[in-house]
Amino acid sequence: MRERLLVVLAMLGSTVMAQHFRFAQITDIHLNSKIPEREEQLSETVSRINSLDSIDFVLITGDISDDGDRPAMLEAKRLFDRLRVPYYIVMGNHETKWSESGCMDWKDIFGYERFEFEHQGVHFLGFNTGPLMRMAYGHVVAQDLAWLRQRLDSYPKDEPVIIVTHYPLLKGDVDNWHEVTDLLRHYNVRLCIGGHYHATRNLSYDGIPGILLRSNIRERDTGTGYGLYEVTRDSIRL
Repeated sequence: MRERLLVVLAMLGSTVMAQHFRFAQITDIHLNSKIPEREEQLSETVSRINSLDSIDFVLITGDISDDGDRPAMLEAKRLFDRLRVPYYIVMGNHETKWSESGCMDWKDIFGYERFEFEHQGVHFLGFNTGPLMRMAYGHVVAQDLAWLRQRLDSYPKDEPVIIVTHYPLLKGDVDNWHEVTDLLRHYNVRLCIGGHYHATRNLSYDGIPGILLRSNIRERDTGTGYGLYEVTRDSIRL
């Protein structure tokens, strides 16, 4: 089930006029060999996204597996590779300190731990917010903060940026959230996209708009869940 319209976010203050485009988001899939229906649910979501017109890419925002195990991540990649458009992925807490490989399997399977791309004048930056130990708060490591600053410094000031993480950048979720938001506020960051709560939320991270999306796991009265974003010259709609 696609999420209905939740929010309209103005991209004012930018002289870069993005053309109209759409992208999808999938999050909190939690593949588990003991719960085979979750694989079926992901397959269903991929098929539904493939049936849509004018989807330019897909963002996948973490917790791909329950245990961060290699077989589950390989199966997830097999299904993601069926998408007819490019996809960009960040890990969640279940891929960091739940992982027996210490995240090495993730990079081996997906090829990167952070991403950057530009689409029609909008920059997208995705990075890890996973905890330093199991059941701890999320954390953005110094290397990722330095990378984030370096990439943001490289963009023209008027070009909008969308940040992609798993955790919300809030107190009680990420222990150094203030370091991240203090950095982002100096740039033209228009939206932060994430998951983790298994519910669709409209939030504010020190004044920066934030959206969390429901889990892909099928709910009682609905199908599987994904988000569909529409970007126009002056707004972002979910």
